[in-house]
Amino acid sequence: NDLQDANIPKDDRVKEEDDDNILPLYMETLTLLRNISNSGQWPKTSMARSRVIRSPATATSATANSVVASSPSSSSTSTFKGQLSHCGSFTVVNENIWSTEDDRPLPLGNTLFPDLVKSVFQLESKIVRSSSSPPTSAADDADMTTIRPPSTHCAINCNAEFTPHVDNGR
Repeated sequence: NDLQDANIPKDDRVKEEDDDNILPLYMETLTLLRNISNSGQWPKTSMARSRVIRSPATATSATANSVVASSPSSSSTSTFKGQLSHCGSFTVVNENIWSTEDDRPLPLGNTLFPDLVKSVFQLESKIVRSSSSPPTSAADDADMTTIRPPSTHCAINCNAEFTPHVDNGR
């Protein structure tokens, strides 16, 4: 194995080590998502978001373009292979970046699932670092534009099929 490592450029070895470190964080995030879904804790989808989610129950009917939610408190369900599964979508924000100035409250997802929020944004950070290209010159090294900034928001979806739409940036 040491002989194999000797033939791999150093930058590629570092990237492989980063990739190995991603799997446990991915599994942690996936486990948190599954626990939320399986325990029935999945939050209700907002009225605005539900307008762009196609109801899986109607996806094969004549009203295939219909969307779910008739009120802000509605929750949609979907049947896949005979098993009733909750479906929907909610948003979380990266609290390291998001500012609560101007009376902008944190989304409900942040309050309900702080461990998930932490895990999702840690996973994103690991993925970005492991997939970013190493600097190719001293100018790139100083500029650091090869690594994109972290996300401020993350939409978390379960069994959600979206209709064609344009996000408004919020």
